Amino acid sequence: ARPPPSQNLIANLSCAGSASPSCKLGKAMAKFTSCAKKPFAAILGDNFYPNGITGWRDMRLEEEMLAKFWVYPQLRDGVKYYATVGNHDLKPKYQLRTDHANWVMPDTYHASPMMRVGETTVQLFLISTQWGYHKNDPYMASMASWLDKELEKSSAQWKIVGTHEQIFGFMGFDHGTGLVDSVHPILIKHNVRLFVCAHQHSVHMFMTPGNYYHIVSAGFAEANVHGITKPRRPPGYYHQGQGGTAILLSKEVAHVVAFDVDENIIFTHKVTREIPQDPVSPRASADEQRAAAASSRLTELRGNGIDPADPMWLPIGSKCDRFRLRKSFINGDRKST
Repeated sequence: ARPPPSQNLIANLSCAGSASPSCKLGKAMAKFTSCAKKPFAAILGDNFYPNGITGWRDMRLEEEMLAKFWVYPQLRDGVKYYATVGNHDLKPKYQLRTDHANWVMPDTYHASPMMRVGETTVQLFLISTQWGYHKNDPYMASMASWLDKELEKSSAQWKIVGTHEQIFGFMGFDHGTGLVDSVHPILIKHNVRLFVCAHQHSVHMFMTPGNYYHIVSAGFAEANVHGITKPRRPPGYYHQGQGGTAILLSKEVAHVVAFDVDENIIFTHKVTREIPQDPVSPRASADEQRAAAASSRLTELRGNGIDPADPMWLPIGSKCDRFRLRKSFINGDRKST
């Protein structure tokens, strides 16, 4: 059932400037924002293909965002688009805006104000993977320190962290070494439940060892899985094709909804704000505590109808059969075609 209209909504409009079908996906996004009282959006990089915006006189931001999204009142009126940059945004400074009616990017990493609807509060934290992707890089260290401090002082019920490139890669690109070493521990420390990214030209959702969900929402680009595809993936959802993702937030529960350009639902998933915990003795050994945490993750997945033994799981009856990965991927062929 669709959540009541007293909730927030975050729309992951990543890779928004790459392909003409994005216009059609914008229409689908408008449909899925209609149930939100206070929608907002995350633009997760690769915003204007193939080389970004190249100067202050470049009108692509206004023209392309209008054509694809702002033409729809649900995606324009009162909606803030909090943005960061991707590897195709070659001159990020030309996307910086602080006084635009819709587009918000004061820097390549920044936080939204805390937003409130009724008893529900949410804050979005955007970081950049484009300058300094290694743990010893000064930019990465400065950004990680900023993220740690901002999450610490935030009183929002939902703290959502987003960037362009993935922390963990199971389809296409590999794990992001710098993010695994620097950002991943910070998300665990502050009990972040939702991490959103783009880059991989598809739509994924799976749970990490840190008990937060890793959502890849980059289906606004032409569907194309690059690089290595790992046959052993965490249980979750893996959609190769264009699609968007919306997260509808209430005080205790987030409903993640992914959809395609034809307005079909690819998957839905319920995330509780509090991390489910299996009972464990205070005197439990480290191994016993890790086992209990793993059991908690499986309990939450099963609560959403996921069979943890089947990493290719997709919801039955949701018009998703034609979105299943090609047979070569299912059979464990490591090379994408």
